Order: sequence, then C-alpha cells, then structure tokens
Amino acid sequence: MDIFCVEGFDDYGSLRRAEDGFFEVYGIPLKRAPLVRLMRLAQRSGALWRCLSMTEYVFVKLVFRVTVGVRSLILARALAPIIKKLLELLRADRGLMIQVLGEVDYWVRAAGRALAEKVARIAQLWGNRSAHKWARDEGFIRYLTIMNLPELRRQAALYAL
Repeated sequence: MDIFCVEGFDDYGSLRRAEDGFFEVYGIPLKRAPLVRLMRLAQRSGALWRCLSMTEYVFVKLVFRVTVGVRSLILARALAPIIKKLLELLRADRGLMIQVLGEVDYWVRAAGRALAEKVARIAQLWGNRSAHKWARDEGFIRYLTIMNLPELRRQAALYAL
C-alpha cells in the first residue's frame, strides 16, 4: 500500500504543518505549484468538473492566486475536503503523487528520510556524536534521495509487478 493513500482519514485528512511552515493535506503541500499541478491533472482527466462545485473551484483558484502557500489552519481546513475529493476521484497513487509533487520531492517524502535515519544510525554506531542531526537535515536528505534515485525507481518498478 502506498504511503500517500487517502483511505481511512478523517474529514481534515492528514493535515499537518511541514517544516517550512506551510500546511500539507494528504501529502500535498498547500503551495501554489503543487496545487496548480493537481488542478491541471484533474482538469485534463475531466474529474475537476465532476467533483467540484463552481464555488469550490473558484475558492481553490483564488487561494493559489493570492498566496504562495497556506500557513493558516482555518484555510487549510477549508481546503482539505476539496483536496480529498480531487485525490479520491483521481485515485491517488504513486504516479499521481510524482506528477503533483515532482519526482525528487516524492522520493524525499517516501524514502529519503528513512535513508537519512539509517545512515545517521550507522554513523552514530561508528562513534560520530553529531550524526543524529543528519536525519533532520533537509539538504542531506535531499542529497541521499538524489544519489539513490535510480535504486528507488528500480525497487518501485519491481514492487509494481
């Protein structure tokens, strides 16, 4: 089961504040670029007009025209059910999340943090006292993800069969 599956969440989804201060709903950062990509995918598939009312559509368009990202809990709670509808209709899967987030950002979320924690644990066992910080360092996580991207793709292709 994919880590970004939308089944089993409450009305507000997996609403959480990311490290950059913006909110995320169902793994989608509430920033302009991911919202635009999600809306574009929904529009191309025809799901946009089947699942959103005109008011919801205008609301989402207004949010990403006016703001760079959502930092308000009230606004994030208003967007959560709309994002949930879109993802359920698009049947959220790995391919969709890669298209919405971008490949590197998807793999950072899906596997990069676990890689960084593993490397940090090994370094601590070898005696590096400051290695515990590596697991939270965004640059290090991104570096490990990019360096292991071919392997992550290969493993994903094997498990998809």
